[in-house]
Amino acid sequence: MARPASSSSSGHQETNQTTAVGNRRAESFGAEPADLDLTLWDLLARSAANFPDREALASLWQPADTDALWSPQQQRQQPPSQGSGCLRWTYHSLVERAERLAQSLSSLGCAPGMQLAVVLWNSAEWALFLWAAARLGMVFLPVDARAGDDVRLMLSAARPEVLVVQEADMADGLSSAFGSEDDQLRAPPRLRIHCSRQSRGGGWLTLDQVMRRLRLAPGGQEVDGRGESNAMPLTTGRQRSDEKAVTGDGTPALLIFTSGTTGAPKGCPHTCRNIVAQTHDFDPKEDASGVDRWLVHTPVSHIFAINNALRAWRGGDAVVFPSRCFDVSATARALTREKCTVMSATPTLVRALLAHPDLPPAAELGLSMVTLAGTGVRPEDIRLCRQGMGAKDAVQAYGTSEGGPLVSWARRDPLLADGYHPGVGRALPGAAVRVCRPGSRDVLARGEVGELHVGGSSVISGYAAGAGRESFYTDSCGTWLLTGDRGRMDDDGVVHLMGRYKELIIRGGENIQPARIEAALEEIPGMLAYVVGVPDSIAGQLAVAVVQPPRGFSKAAVVERARGLGPGYALDAVYTIDELGLEQVPRTSLGKPKKAVLVEAVTNLRPREPSVTVDGEEPKLREVCDGLATTWEKLTGHRPASGDRLAHLADSITLLRFCDGVLRQTGRRLYLQDLAGHDTFKKQARLLLDRDAEQGRLVGERSSLCRDRRLSDDLDGCFGERGRSGEAAWDGPQPPAAAPAQDTGREEWWEAARDKIRSLGLDECEVEDVVPIKSSFHRMVRGQRRRSYCLRFVFRVGRRAAEAQIRAGIERGLELRPMLRAAVAFCRGPGREGTPLHGVVRPHRQLFERQIRVVGVATASEASALRASGCCR
Repeated sequence: MARPASSSSSGHQETNQTTAVGNRRAESFGAEPADLDLTLWDLLARSAANFPDREALASLWQPADTDALWSPQQQRQQPPSQGSGCLRWTYHSLVERAERLAQSLSSLGCAPGMQLAVVLWNSAEWALFLWAAARLGMVFLPVDARAGDDVRLMLSAARPEVLVVQEADMADGLSSAFGSEDDQLRAPPRLRIHCSRQSRGGGWLTLDQVMRRLRLAPGGQEVDGRGESNAMPLTTGRQRSDEKAVTGDGTPALLIFTSGTTGAPKGCPHTCRNIVAQTHDFDPKEDASGVDRWLVHTPVSHIFAINNALRAWRGGDAVVFPSRCFDVSATARALTREKCTVMSATPTLVRALLAHPDLPPAAELGLSMVTLAGTGVRPEDIRLCRQGMGAKDAVQAYGTSEGGPLVSWARRDPLLADGYHPGVGRALPGAAVRVCRPGSRDVLARGEVGELHVGGSSVISGYAAGAGRESFYTDSCGTWLLTGDRGRMDDDGVVHLMGRYKELIIRGGENIQPARIEAALEEIPGMLAYVVGVPDSIAGQLAVAVVQPPRGFSKAAVVERARGLGPGYALDAVYTIDELGLEQVPRTSLGKPKKAVLVEAVTNLRPREPSVTVDGEEPKLREVCDGLATTWEKLTGHRPASGDRLAHLADSITLLRFCDGVLRQTGRRLYLQDLAGHDTFKKQARLLLDRDAEQGRLVGERSSLCRDRRLSDDLDGCFGERGRSGEAAWDGPQPPAAAPAQDTGREEWWEAARDKIRSLGLDECEVEDVVPIKSSFHRMVRGQRRRSYCLRFVFRVGRRAAEAQIRAGIERGLELRPMLRAAVAFCRGPGREGTPLHGVVRPHRQLFERQIRVVGVATASEASALRASGCCR
């Protein structure tokens, strides 16, 4: 990746570019790592040459004689007995086994550039096939055995020539899919291997057969004991005969799939250059002669675990697999018995380990480094790692499936205070980070919040099969990936993460960051909380919490804790996992929550509707109270008592939605001003019944008008676009409707609106909609104080906010609110002469230039004076 002229070339430093006005750009380039010409196989071969007798791998859940049948003959003269210990390999043993497997695969037709897919646990076989593929220059494709239907999806997308599974049952399950009309895996891989000792038909070979039963005849031809050929011809469409294919120059060496939290998994092809950059030792250990033991307990199909294992093997350290898949008990035992020194985890996992009875006191552990992944790392999490688990150091890190670790800390960085900093770190060697205005490539100034774009030699240049092209772009500095992560870069080049844009909840025009609410809720011991946005016709989205609370902790307490962050973080509803009909939170293979599934579950939930009892009151009052309570519960998931004060439970947007819901459900009208003096269901029910009685005494047109007008008619112009028919969306009970107005004059309304915007000099703009004005406002529109019906907003902007960013936000707000783009026009047709209406102007650059004015002032009093004088118009 190209860099500015001032680029640094060493260590964990970052370089910057500056704008013409001197503001530092939110852009940072890590130093370029050395040895980017190495191949993946070179990383292991170098360590094996330097440390042949060091332990390279310990798989604690696999018996020591697991490979007794297929290990080299000289290693099997006295195989260890079952149960005598776990499987352990030195670097010499690992290289020797990988070389032999590569030779066998080559004899079966495997060649550079072909794809070798494995559906394996955290096992010795995973390491064996990884390095055999690297030796041959094949593309290694690990697939999580727990991924369910996604296994077939990934395999059908990649179409590998070779497929390896851990167990015979896995082979049976995939064999049933081959050739099925209902499955995409119609053409099975030509070479299929399973690692159990049970024979299987259907074209599957055991690993024993591949490693032992086959031998090479002179000339390299594969023959069995009878001298007959057993070679399975493979397609050679991807075979590369040149040496560059083996060295991995531009050729993928590793293909992994994204976690699929926001959609179908996408393949990420990593070249050798990418992998070498990702595994660069940016923060060497203080004792160069020390040997670390890396605990790898997350799925080895994910970049998180793959990168940890490769970093360990590149540095001559040991990799420890505590269990086939993640198990907190196995992790706790491995930390104790194996004296593991390096571990990656999340804050949730650390708390789970500390609560586990198998974890001994910190003094008995040997941890040197804990790397914490996630956006919500707090000082308490660092303290728990260092004091609770005895780790000498604990640092944050940020990475992606597309680039491995990209941002982190050197352990002795002077910005760390007691090991902690609120930022996630600086750009690592081989990585580049910038913060851009969302939806653009415009780099913001430092301190401004935008979307993180990442690049550098660590990051892939695109997804497999051309998927997701819109996520990548190339400029003079290289290729960049749009991460969708929200963050900022401070003056020290430290990246601060603030959640994901796709998870941002926009409620009534206000941005709500779920991560902040989740962090506050998870400060409660034993609480698991996930905040999602569910659609709403009035507010746009609502913030809803899905929780698994500790015993004795109520949903009301959850609401109160969120409200403690400020009124903008009020939850509209709280549901438990049980209420959603889920046994547990659905997660990806790496443990990330699938929030789309939670949104669907909340949306589909229909709350119960028990009766509200109002002792001593007539049945009609009880009926109305019950209807009000039901409406509230459908909005929020909570059913207050008839005497609870609603103002204590919700903000103005929720109350506005409640008013609209009452109209939709009952045909009765409540207004926000009504709720100020009638703040309980009982008072509101009495008010509505009194209005019913009064309305019964009214006759004629006035009564009809009062009953026919709907609150939603007033709201549609503010919260959404109305069609030209003037009909509002309606999905609840219909109150009596007035006779529809004749459409003969509609075109006259549109013509009046078009004439109005032309008179304002908006000749490039179009009319988006025409909205009639209530008769009660006609007088105000025509009155002497015309400005009393116009709206002016003055935004006081802090010093660190850029004008362009503020302008973009205002323009977005204007796009979402048609009434703020409306001008008053007057009809000229017969019978409508002088009738006022709103002509809504379609969003356009010319309109925004007229609406938005930037004025610089020195003090708040000057701003107030400008606003009062009308100079901001």
